[in-house]
Amino acid sequence: MARGVKTERDDGGRINPAEIMLHKHTAPLYIGWWALTQSEPSLSTAHAILCGALRPASPLAAWLLSKFSAVLFGLPRLAARVASLLLLPQLRASEITDGNVNFSFCVESADGKKVFIKQAQGFLKWQPQMALEVERMAREVQYFKEAAGVLGGEAAARFLPSVFYFGPSAWGPFFVMEYLDGHALLFNQLFERGVVAREAAEGLGEYMALVHARTLEGGGGTDDAARRKAAFWNPSLRAIQLEHVFTICFRECEKGRALAADAALMAEVERLAAKYLGYAEDEHDRGALLHGDFHPGSVMVAGPAVKVIDPEFTIYGPPGLDVGSLLSGFVLAYLYRRLPTAASDDDDAPKPSSGTPAKPMAARAGDLKTPTGRHDAAAGGSEVGLAAAIRALWTTYEATLRKEGVGAAAARRIGEDAVGFAMMEVLRTSLGFAGARDPSRRIGDAALLERYQGAAVAVGRDGILNRRAGGVPALLEKLAAVDLG
Repeated sequence: MARGVKTERDDGGRINPAEIMLHKHTAPLYIGWWALTQSEPSLSTAHAILCGALRPASPLAAWLLSKFSAVLFGLPRLAARVASLLLLPQLRASEITDGNVNFSFCVESADGKKVFIKQAQGFLKWQPQMALEVERMAREVQYFKEAAGVLGGEAAARFLPSVFYFGPSAWGPFFVMEYLDGHALLFNQLFERGVVAREAAEGLGEYMALVHARTLEGGGGTDDAARRKAAFWNPSLRAIQLEHVFTICFRECEKGRALAADAALMAEVERLAAKYLGYAEDEHDRGALLHGDFHPGSVMVAGPAVKVIDPEFTIYGPPGLDVGSLLSGFVLAYLYRRLPTAASDDDDAPKPSSGTPAKPMAARAGDLKTPTGRHDAAAGGSEVGLAAAIRALWTTYEATLRKEGVGAAAARRIGEDAVGFAMMEVLRTSLGFAGARDPSRRIGDAALLERYQGAAVAVGRDGILNRRAGGVPALLEKLAAVDLG
């Protein structure tokens, strides 16, 4: 790895099948152990209902899980399946496959109650040869607690999921969280439908601004910056981001190597990497509590409602990182929607011409969308196109910052940094270095993929070099001028 950080597993990448313990047959055993043996009366109604559904019928299961949990969790798959069916026939599990890092499942009871369980292993799910510390899950829970504390009860309930349980196990730490039934990944919605509820975009701007402003270095009230810097330093996952966001795409593909030959561009990349590490250029660079990997795959939406998930890359750093990571998904989806095979819902996007080429994916959901600004009764929100959503998100973020007492110069710097960090994500994601978000999974036609990547690289390079020339509003003007037809 670049910058002298080791990421290879000591076993050379050879995975012992018994090492991956959380799977669809052990997940119910974990949940049964939690629900039947843990006494946590302060937890939510969902926990109480699940406990109530299991306790009366399962005295033997409760005893076995309390005495032999490590043995049961470590059973081979077939044996675990039998144990799960015998001890906990009320539960079934299905894997959630969208993530790059951890193993996660939905566990459902016979009467339809659901919970989410996630386990950290000592490696990256997407690249098992890459070592990761299991303590990342503790930081994820720590972020939820810290963010909830600065938000207050009402806002925390609005934006954050409920974490029911967190604890170690013989096979790696795991936590149990509310299952966000009826929600979908924002990333998928942006690409497949090209619209988002205005209230959701505004809510995301408000969420980030509240957390950032109330934890901003040098802010009013009790200054916990030093404590947060230490608590959220997160060295191993920060090293992963340095490699995957700021380094690898410039080394591992032809387009990236061409960008690496641009001295002016790479100087700006290094400046952004230094900001990510917490180095300040001047007094306007101030750190805050960050999610750390806040792309749209870390947001669940249900119409106007939003929930923030997966903050294991949390750090104390430049607020523009969170804003930019989130905006990058909107930008990438905006470019995707301007390919000649996708109808666009953006008011300022050119409409596709007739005689468009064959769709790169069968039954593409993007052709079936709610028009811009139309109220979607089922979703409960007023849907807008992607450019309008970016405006709503940034305008709300900036206004909330100012309302929280952040000065104009600091807000302007966050906007400039947001464009830079957004464009870093645009480059690495469009070039195929973001795991499950690789565009080749969505664009099957080689010529269209080349066109998409070319546009993304051009927008990304220009945004990084010129991020201080107008911030997010200037980025929107440049996006409006892109023609992929």
